[in-house]
Order: sequence, then structure tokens, then C-alpha cells
Amino acid sequence: MPAANRLTFLSACFVVSNASEGKLGAIFDGVEVFAEPGDLILEPRGEWHTFWNPSDKPTRVLELITPGGLEDFFRKIDLGVTDEELDRLAAAAQCDVDMAQTGPLLEKYGLTFGGEIAP
Repeated sequence: MPAANRLTFLSACFVVSNASEGKLGAIFDGVEVFAEPGDLILEPRGEWHTFWNPSDKPTRVLELITPGGLEDFFRKIDLGVTDEELDRLAAAAQCDVDMAQTGPLLEKYGLTFGGEIAP
């Protein structure tokens, strides 16, 4: 699960693959939604958001972000970063990160921050 974040210059959408067995949970500006295989979720720019897999089954998601430019940010944080590094990298990517919003969600759903990404 990524930290709650807000992208100031980007919009995104998530498409849950029809090949998925699981679901996608997401929160956008405090509103919780769930998507099934084949569903599309729009993430308007400037909204606080995060997403996770609320099921015990694999979920495959295609995230489309426009305009591009966050690829390097994702590569760097995927390697593991400290809180200070995350703040610095997020600021450089024009992204706000709020770990205080993220903690309660981790507890509520029994999730961890970061972790392994399936192939």
C-alpha cells in the first residue's frame, strides 16, 4: 500500500484487470471505494488518495498517469527510502505525502507499507 498522497499536476486512473481474482480498495479525499475486475477508477489531480488489495487473492492493476514523469520517483522509492528521503523525493515530484493518514488504514486493513510486488 502506498502512503496517502496528492499529486498536484497529474491525474490517474486504475483499471482492475479482468484476469484478477481480487479487488482494489481505494480512498479518494476520504471516500472509500472498491473495484472488481473490469472496473475503472478515476483519480482526479489534487485529491488525497491511496489504494490497496483488500482481498487475499492476487489483484492486477494498470495505473495510467498523465502527464508522465513519475517513473523515476517510483523506481527510487521502490528500492526503499527513509521518511526523509521520501519527503525529499515527493517534493521533487510535486507530490504531497501524508503518513499520518496512512497509519490508520494500515491498521484497519492489516496492511504493511511497501512490500513485495508480484511479477
